[in-house]
Amino acid sequence: MDDIRCKRYTLRKVMVNGDIPPRLKKSAHEIILDFIRSRPPLNPVSARKLKPTPPRPRSLHERILEEIKAERKLRPVSPEEIRRSRLGGILLPSGMPRSYCGRSDAYSPGPGEGRAGKIPTV
Repeated sequence: MDDIRCKRYTLRKVMVNGDIPPRLKKSAHEIILDFIRSRPPLNPVSARKLKPTPPRPRSLHERILEEIKAERKLRPVSPEEIRRSRLGGILLPSGMPRSYCGRSDAYSPGPGEGRAGKIPTV
């Protein structure tokens, strides 16, 4: 192995009948090109017809998204209703104002008291 690593060898020319064989006269590039040229020509892309791809089954993710999209749509809201909701004056479906919603014993500060209003005594 040391002889090969240190290149302590000499290669002799291969001779057939006193001459280098024609296979060895050509470079590898020429041999490859000759092989390609010897093959039948390829069909142009426009002439090739592919089989239609079979429809793939829908994934679970796609089915869920379609189900969500198929749910009933929300009704449109008028700008006046939006304005009223921002001011806090929306009435509940039964006609009861929002301030009566929730617990009846809940403390709500009076006008001008803000957050630091009077604390109810028990």
